Formats: sequence, structure tokens, C-alpha cells
Amino acid sequence: MIINIQSLANVRASLAKSFIWREDSDTTPLCLFGAFMPKTSRFMVKREQVSKAAGDFVAEAMIFNLEEYSGGKYAKINAEPVDYKHYIKTLKFTKGQPLGKAQLVKTLQCIKYNTSVKGWLTTDEYNQWTRRDEYKKFHKTLDRIIGALLADLVGQLDSYKTAVWG
Repeated sequence: MIINIQSLANVRASLAKSFIWREDSDTTPLCLFGAFMPKTSRFMVKREQVSKAAGDFVAEAMIFNLEEYSGGKYAKINAEPVDYKHYIKTLKFTKGQPLGKAQLVKTLQCIKYNTSVKGWLTTDEYNQWTRRDEYKKFHKTLDRIIGALLADLVGQLDSYKTAVWG
């Protein structure tokens, strides 16, 4: 399944809005700034770098989804990168609306499911895949974002607030 471009634009808008976090709205998720910052330079990264990293993350989601949809055809070739410029340009000019926290988690889980390499790359093909490092980095970032959002959602539950610590 190809992920809807509008959904990806909404994720991008949600991530951008998370960088100006306020606690007054369900549509303003917690600050996800740290998910896009290299661990070695947390205090030296500029906001523009983080915003670009978030935009690149959404573009990667689209690219890995297209590779998954093609049954790994592009990943297996490995000779020439596929020209995704048309898709990226369309995504770039699609205006997104920030999502509520629960919808953002569900959309990110959909992205995770629809960018999985399982099923279309054998172990040997995966080990020789030229985009393997980018894929691992993408999924680590995706897991950090989903984890932070889920922790925030659980932390808002009354049953969590009344649970005994320890």
C-alpha cells in the first residue's frame, strides 16, 4: 500500500508544530526536537537543522514506502538510485495539518508497517543493500518518535496518574 501524500504532509506539519510545544492542545504533541538531534551535539544543533532533519525523515518515509510497495524492486537493483524527485516535489508542496497525538501515533505506526523490508529482501540481499544504513537510522528515529508519543499518551491517563510508583 502506498501511504497517502496528504498523510505524510500531516506528519510533517505535526513534527514542525512539536518544535513549538505548548501543553494547551491535543493537536500540539510533546516536543520531539530530540528525536532529530545527533546525540553528540545536542547543544550545538540549530533549529533549522532539526527542521530539515524532520523534513528529510518524512521524505525518507515516502521513499522507503515506495520501495516496499514495489516489492523491493528498487532495493534489489542497487545499481542506480530511483528518481524520487516527482514524489518529493509533490510532497513538498502539499500543505499538511497537524494531527492529534493518537492519530499521529497511528499514522506513524502505519508508516512503520508500510516501510518494512521484511518479506521483500532476503537476509543476503539486506546485508548487501546500499541503503541499509539510512533505513536503520530512519527506523530508529521512527521508534523514538512513536515511543515518546506513546509515553506522553499513557502519562495522561487517569489510571496511570493514580497508579502506585514502584
